[in-house]
Amino acid sequence: MTEPTRVRKAREQYDDAVRAERLARIAAAPELRARARRLRAALRLAAVAAVVVAVVALGVGLWGFFSADDLNADAAATDAAVADATSAVTTMLTPDPADASGYVDAISGDSTGEQRQRFDSGRDALVGYVSGLEVRPDGRVVSAGVESASDDSVNVLVVAQTTDPSLVGDTSGDTRVTVRVRMTPGDDSWLVSDTEVLS
Repeated sequence: MTEPTRVRKAREQYDDAVRAERLARIAAAPELRARARRLRAALRLAAVAAVVVAVVALGVGLWGFFSADDLNADAAATDAAVADATSAVTTMLTPDPADASGYVDAISGDSTGEQRQRFDSGRDALVGYVSGLEVRPDGRVVSAGVESASDDSVNVLVVAQTTDPSLVGDTSGDTRVTVRVRMTPGDDSWLVSDTEVLS
């Protein structure tokens, strides 16, 4: 039995379409493989970039964490130096004429190095000056802050208001003085190793 012509033509057209589709796939195969290779390479590159970014972020995070501890320790040390400098300058500016010897002991106890040697060598003159005061001098620190810091010292700038600026070495007679105080670490506090009047 023979197929009707229309059915045979339809089958031939279908076979031609299937053959053309196969040929098109074969012709497109190299381009599809190249596109797939590019996609795989892009995915690998993105994965490597993500890993690199994660490692760098982890490194920066760890650095920041450990640096913050160092910065906090440095800030605590400089804060303690400023507090001790403020206390020492306040002590220097407020002697009690009734207890001149106690005053010299107090400022000497807050000092170290050359500063302490100056107080110890000039003790008699300082006791004589303070005990000769008719009125107890008044003095207070207006402001204090770190000028510079290193491992073994902190320079603190102290601005003070006082009725007797000569107690910190100022001879200008101005009642507001600025003093650079070099603080060095002692056993349990910061000690004054040098003072310099700036105004």
